Amino acid sequence: MFATIRRYQTVSPAKITPLINDGLIPLISEIKGFEGYYCLDLGDGMMSSVTLFDTREAAEQCNQMVVEWGLKNTESLLTKKFEPFIGEVVAQKQPAHALT
Repeated sequence: MFATIRRYQTVSPAKITPLINDGLIPLISEIKGFEGYYCLDLGDGMMSSVTLFDTREAAEQCNQMVVEWGLKNTESLLTKKFEPFIGEVVAQKQPAHALT
């Protein structure tokens, strides 16, 4: 499994969150190998996201889609973007109820 992590500074997490839920998540969840998406409000306008895929190629495809989607949909809401990175998940644990 591979994770891609992105970080942003935004003028309003409250304004960008519905755009993510309604536009970005449906788009990236169609990528073959999609395992999950999590977005965090870190406070003071800082946000971060973690997306999980079963291959590095799918994670790279996701990052490209996010860039293109972001330019069209959220550019005016972002004040700073950081370079995303991809890494292999080398340890994980899920509670037993998550497997059912």
